[in-house]
Amino acid sequence: MFIALAAVMIMGTLVAANLGEGDAAWRTGAYSIFIGLCGGAFVLGALALGNVPALGGGTRAVIGFSLETVTAAAAPLCLVRGVRLRVARLLHSFSPESSLHAVSLGLYFLFFTFQVSQQVAVDQLKSFASTGGQASSTNLAYLLGTSSAPMFAIAIVGVGLFSRRSLRETAARLGLTWPRWRWLLASLGVVVVLLVLDVGFGALMQTLTPQQNKALSEVTKNLFGSINTLPQVIALGIGAGVGEELLFRGALLPRFGNLLTALLFAAAHVQYAVSIATLEIFVLGLVLGWLRRRAGTTGCIVAHAGYDIAIGMLTLVPK
Repeated sequence: MFIALAAVMIMGTLVAANLGEGDAAWRTGAYSIFIGLCGGAFVLGALALGNVPALGGGTRAVIGFSLETVTAAAAPLCLVRGVRLRVARLLHSFSPESSLHAVSLGLYFLFFTFQVSQQVAVDQLKSFASTGGQASSTNLAYLLGTSSAPMFAIAIVGVGLFSRRSLRETAARLGLTWPRWRWLLASLGVVVVLLVLDVGFGALMQTLTPQQNKALSEVTKNLFGSINTLPQVIALGIGAGVGEELLFRGALLPRFGNLLTALLFAAAHVQYAVSIATLEIFVLGLVLGWLRRRAGTTGCIVAHAGYDIAIGMLTLVPK
C-alpha cells in the first residue's frame, strides 16, 4: 500500500512538472505535490523516531530516523532557484529553469537520503534475513508489481509520455533504439563481464565478511525462494531488466550522469545493506551506464536481463 501511494504521488509530481514546463499553474501544482511527498516522509520519520523507545531501538535507530526527518524537511530546498543554479554548474545536463529538472532533483535527493537513513536506522541484512518464510512466500507477481512495474511507470511518465512527448519521442528519450549488431553482441559480452564481477565480489565478501555473506544468502533465499522454475526466472529477469534500466539508465542517466545514477541504483537495492554486495551493485551500475552511451537503453536491458536470468538459472541447478 505504501509503495503504491508513493508511486502515485511521484507520478503525479512528474506529470504536473512536465506540464509545468509551459504552464505556471501546473508548475505550482508539481511543487505542491512534491512538498506534500516530503511532508509524508517527514511524518513517517517523526513517528518512527517517537516509537524508537517502544520498539527497543538504540542510538543507531535514533540517528537514522532523525536523518530521515531532517532530510525530508530539507528536500524542498531543491526547488529553490539558487540551489538549482549551483547544481547546474556541476551537472551541465541540468536546467535550473526547468520544473521537471527541479522536481527530479528533489526526488533524487529525497529517495537517496531516505534509503541511507533506513540503512543507518536498521540493520537491513539482519532484517531481511530474519523474515523467514514470510518473505519467501512472495510470488512473482508481487515482486514485479512492487518493483519493476512502479519503475517502468515512473520512467515513462517522468520523461513526459502523453503529457509532453509522443510514444515515439518517449522511446527516443529513453534510449529505446535498436543498437547496431556489434553493440548488441557487446551487450551479451557485458553479461559475461557482470557474471565475472559477481564471482569476484562473492569471493571477496566470503573472505572479508563471511557473516555478512551468510546473511546475504539468507536474504536472497527469503526474497526469491519462490522463483524456482525457468519461466519464472526468465520473467523476473526480463521484468527487472526492463523496469530498472528504463528508470536508471533510460530516464535518469542523461540527466544526472553515470556516477550519480549508479549511486542511486546501489541505494535502491536496500536489501544488501552497507556491504561489499552494495559496492558490487554500484560497479554493475557503472558498467551498465557505460553501455548505455554506446548501445542505448535497449542494450542495457539485454545485458541486465541476461545477467539476472543467468544468475537465476544457476540457482536452479541441483546441488
